[in-house]
Amino acid sequence: MTAAEVMTRGPVTIGPEEPVERAAFLMYDHAVKRLPVVDSAGHLAGIISRGDVLSVYAKPDEEIRREIREEVLLRDFLVDPGRLGIVVEDGVVTVSGRPETDELGRQIIAAVRHVDGVVAVRDHLPIPVSARWRCPDTPVPRELGAGTHQPGPGPGLMSYLLLVTRWGGARHRGSGRCSTAHSG
Repeated sequence: MTAAEVMTRGPVTIGPEEPVERAAFLMYDHAVKRLPVVDSAGHLAGIISRGDVLSVYAKPDEEIRREIREEVLLRDFLVDPGRLGIVVEDGVVTVSGRPETDELGRQIIAAVRHVDGVVAVRDHLPIPVSARWRCPDTPVPRELGAGTHQPGPGPGLMSYLLLVTRWGGARHRGSGRCSTAHSG
């Protein structure tokens, strides 16, 4: 057996001048961990891996926590950081506490998802039961105080790549027919 017989046909490649974000998108879109980097003549210049892409965006947990508290909560939303619990572990942010309104809570969660280095957000803010349950047959749990909605990675490709790299992927639990709902 030869390499030509087992190689991938039509490999996904990237040029050396393309931005790292483009490499992340191609990796995500084509479900690959590495991309050959080829020059304009089609010659191999190198290989970029998921780890290479992630190294550009890696950020210490304490720096992520500081940015969320000082820039998102204080500067952007004028919220006392002591009002909400912010825990960051391996880029996964858990937000807990009681914001002044449900809408403010949703806006804060959305903003936290856009902080560089955030892999995923665990939304442990209380939300109204009417917004939490889509399926009328699903019993409402006894603990109405905190939601555990975790829809997977944030909106960016970097969040997806970090999540897949660190945890092997994100999957929703349940059958898909009825699920918890919380826009964020």
